[in-house]
Amino acid sequence: MLLPNKWQYIKMNDIIFYEQPSKYIVESTNYNDKYKTPVLTAGKSFILGYTNETKGIFSKVPTIIFDDFTTESKYVDFDFKVKSSAMKILNCSHLINIKFIYYLLQVINVDTSTHKRHWLSNYEYMIIPIPSKKVQDRIVAKIEELFKKVESINKHYNRINKLKELLKSKIIDMAIKGELTKQLPTDEPASKLIKNILEEKRKLMEEGKIKKENLSVIYKDSTDNQFYEKFDNGKIINITDKIPFDIPDTWCWVKIKDICLINPRNSLADELETSFIPMTLINSGYSNSYTFEIKKWKDIKKGFTHFKEGDIGIAKITPCFQNKKSTIFKKLKNGYGAGTTELHILRPITDDIEMEYLFWIIKSSYFIDSGVKSYSGTVGQQRISKDFLFNFLVPVPNHNEQIKIINNINKVFNNI
Repeated sequence: MLLPNKWQYIKMNDIIFYEQPSKYIVESTNYNDKYKTPVLTAGKSFILGYTNETKGIFSKVPTIIFDDFTTESKYVDFDFKVKSSAMKILNCSHLINIKFIYYLLQVINVDTSTHKRHWLSNYEYMIIPIPSKKVQDRIVAKIEELFKKVESINKHYNRINKLKELLKSKIIDMAIKGELTKQLPTDEPASKLIKNILEEKRKLMEEGKIKKENLSVIYKDSTDNQFYEKFDNGKIINITDKIPFDIPDTWCWVKIKDICLINPRNSLADELETSFIPMTLINSGYSNSYTFEIKKWKDIKKGFTHFKEGDIGIAKITPCFQNKKSTIFKKLKNGYGAGTTELHILRPITDDIEMEYLFWIIKSSYFIDSGVKSYSGTVGQQRISKDFLFNFLVPVPNHNEQIKIINNINKVFNNI
């Protein structure tokens, strides 16, 4: 490759020298943010913690720390200690801008699939192009100028994306309150829909297909404008203080357990090929984007959460729940699958409840905020309980209204 005028090729070790990190390795890993000296790695984490050790501190900065096995590197302009001997500490001649070398290292590609120390085997005798010190300085200044512009653009886009997410959240909240669609006096009341769903669930209970429960209907008494819950066993309680917000008169409040199966099990042939998905692949946004592994049912039927085509999966651990990790499972191999035990599964009793409508409720701040308040367990192991899902109040319009809401949400989202 032809070089620009006054550039020249040179061996890496003619201008760069390295120091082994042995005498700078930290003795204790009892880190504390109150301590002064950072402990570094050349990997992604960079600062592993802070130590109060006062001996063996590297202070000949600026310098470059280079991971001998991954070839990752970091520019460092502050005193530090290191965690491992698996690195080189690089410095260079006073005629070389060390930041120029750092940026050069970022564009050198070396095969790291073989476990070996790459500085001695690949880098030390590598031929590199070098301009004069003044040109190096100008190149570094231009790179950092461009990086600042990129950073500014990224901050701008991040602000825009945060505003988009906030807007989407507000749209969903409006939708589940009936504020995104026009309400008409002639709209069919959702009470008929709820009645049909409860009748279907009672039938399933009588047939022994699902466990018997004390189902209930929530209604508003026109004489006192109070909300009541009437159970199958005849008990009636006033729940006005539990109603979270106003909804149109033709809508109904209902508990999720009365319209959905929660965490149902599936019984399939052992050799049937099905889909498997870990929590890490469940999207945190509003789309359903994931990749399944294909496994035999016998390999995943025990110890995992079951689901089938069209089910909703909801993260039950923090922070996955707070990050809105939930999805409608689609395109499952043979229509069934399983995944992490850290999921709750919802399956509507009938098609009168549109899965996507229920999905938007699960994505709403109403559901997320209520769930966070219900966390149980110790800090770091908190979960959304099955009891929370059982008793969570859902605003339900008639079936046609659900479809209108889904269409309006998607229409607005497509324009954001």
